[in-house]
Amino acid sequence: MYSFNRPNKDIRFTVSDLVEYEGALKLGRLNIANRLHPITRYLPANKLTFCTNCWQIGHLRASCNSNVRKCRTCLGVFDRDHISICLGNPHCAQCGLDNHSLDPKCQYIQNYRQKLNQEVKQAVIDGTINRRTVQLHHHQHRVPNSKSNYDIDYPSLSTNNNNVKMIDNNTWLRTNSQFEALSKSMERTKRQRQNSYDDDKQKKLKDDPNSSSRKSCTHFEDIPNEIIYDIFEFLDVHHMYTTFFNINIRFQNLLTDSNFPIKINLSLTSRSTFEHQYKHIIMLNKHRISSLRLSNLFTIDMIFSPIRIVSKFIRLKTLHINNIQSKYVEKLLKYLACLSYLSSLIIIVVDCVENKNKLYRRIFRLPVLKYCKVKMTKFVESEPLSIAINKYSSIEHLVINNGCYLHELISLLSYAPQLCRLSLHDLYGTFIEQTESHSIVFNYLTHISIKKTNMTFDELELLIRNHFPQIQSLYFSRNFDDEFLNANRWERFISSYMSQLRIFDFHCAISAFNQQNFQDLLNHFNSPFWIERQWFFAHHIRSRSIDSCN
Repeated sequence: MYSFNRPNKDIRFTVSDLVEYEGALKLGRLNIANRLHPITRYLPANKLTFCTNCWQIGHLRASCNSNVRKCRTCLGVFDRDHISICLGNPHCAQCGLDNHSLDPKCQYIQNYRQKLNQEVKQAVIDGTINRRTVQLHHHQHRVPNSKSNYDIDYPSLSTNNNNVKMIDNNTWLRTNSQFEALSKSMERTKRQRQNSYDDDKQKKLKDDPNSSSRKSCTHFEDIPNEIIYDIFEFLDVHHMYTTFFNINIRFQNLLTDSNFPIKINLSLTSRSTFEHQYKHIIMLNKHRISSLRLSNLFTIDMIFSPIRIVSKFIRLKTLHINNIQSKYVEKLLKYLACLSYLSSLIIIVVDCVENKNKLYRRIFRLPVLKYCKVKMTKFVESEPLSIAINKYSSIEHLVINNGCYLHELISLLSYAPQLCRLSLHDLYGTFIEQTESHSIVFNYLTHISIKKTNMTFDELELLIRNHFPQIQSLYFSRNFDDEFLNANRWERFISSYMSQLRIFDFHCAISAFNQQNFQDLLNHFNSPFWIERQWFFAHHIRSRSIDSCN
């Protein structure tokens, strides 16, 4: 009856009016497939309040603070291209685990339902909610009590398929054993008919050697184009051409004459292979390239020479450039602004960047960019960017893998108000709170990762308290600061300023010469606060011997 697995085997049905409703309850049984099933009232559960925009419980779409519509499965940004790139891996908006956001197995969903049921029951007791009583309308009449015996079933069917005799309708089966015998008889009859049909079909197939049912698809060339395109989705252009181009003319046309988007990965490519792809594939199909990955100075110089040729890659969505020289970056970003589909960008600069602020400004001007990862091996220190006023970026996931100071971080992030995920590597302090940046709050930022930092606990508190109130996932790594092992301070900090935190991944390395004191610090992380959230900690002690010299 249902297209999905359900925890029980009940069958739900509706009635047209109260007469049918009360009549069904009076009868007490319903016949389906020659079986009588008991009838009971269906009392629907209290409905969950959830948002179809961000898929979190507790509010509706009309009151959602998120301006970004998210995928119900993976919680990625649900735009026109998401269906083609979504991997279908579930991610829960409540607990952050690998299950669907409204999965009944989610602990947050279970707690919410339990609390909701308790509140509804209490509201009924207090009189806040009044249960509606069923009233009969003037045209509806109560069904008189039936005096029939309801422990009955229909007469059993004859097992003789060719000679069905009339049976007295007043004869009824009254016991469970007769009911089971009827079911077995029907199942046996069904199998006999199916076997007879299969035998006749097999006989016809033997008599007709040219039957289409005897034919099978044994050649790869017979696969429909739609399936071939699905296979192409998982291959870069080099593998596509080397595997399919020489099969026959049909595959040559699929590769050369179609508008199917292609992916190019030149990360680990020899010079001869690159020159062949450049001449026969890249230059002829610039308008079809959707993904381009480069990591060699020679290949970057060849493809983007002259630099204005970048504007010809009109369908480019993903660009990954590794080991690019700083002199090319600014010009490249200038022409990338002409691409209306570029949503993912990774740039790793191999030499020193003279003005990193200019590079950031160019990135923030890309019109539809959603994901950006930047790494500058070396750069010249400069004044922080001014606070953004009327020019904002569409970036939602930002990764900065080069050094960044606390006093310039907020100014940098002010250009990306839609930011949801932030990853920082080498974050330095001391924190200097600028007057104009104090009021900037990033309400969409829910996932933060900070690795290799020298921030103090006070600086971390100030940063999150003033700017990141909606954190749900925090990854933090800090070495050689005992204050970060203060479990009581973490409890106060999380309770006061990170009430929505669900995922807490914390790494800390210290030099501890007194193992007992170190163990005492760790024991504080076993309080009910941590256990209730299912946050558990492990530690590893590495001893190091010190040789003495005379």
